[in-house]
Amino acid sequence: MTTLPKLLIFAAVPIFAQTGETIDPARTLFETGAKQETAGNLDGAKTAFLVLASVYHGDPYAERAKSELAAICLFNEAEFEVRGGKLKDGYSTYRQVMRIFEASPLAKLADDRAKSLGIPPDPRR
Repeated sequence: MTTLPKLLIFAAVPIFAQTGETIDPARTLFETGAKQETAGNLDGAKTAFLVLASVYHGDPYAERAKSELAAICLFNEAEFEVRGGKLKDGYSTYRQVMRIFEASPLAKLADDRAKSLGIPPDPRR
């Protein structure tokens, strides 16, 4: 069984803690995606956020998941630019991730990647 069907099953079934309290599956999916992001597993994070946004649309965690999906897309664009040899463009895009999505776990990863390029920051920005 692949990851996506497991997440869909997980997302569709309410979970009960040992105390009998219902655990919010949208929150659990969001936290799973955030942990995957922090670990650098962007494909896993993307899957969790996509499931969350599609199954629990309208939920506040689904809205946050959409924001994280946008951060992942922009971060991936920076990675693509760097791999293509466009280091300054990649650096600039990493900086955009940090500015626009400063609360995202990807902001720190983008900062680390930008610093690793060895490009001095532009004081005009």
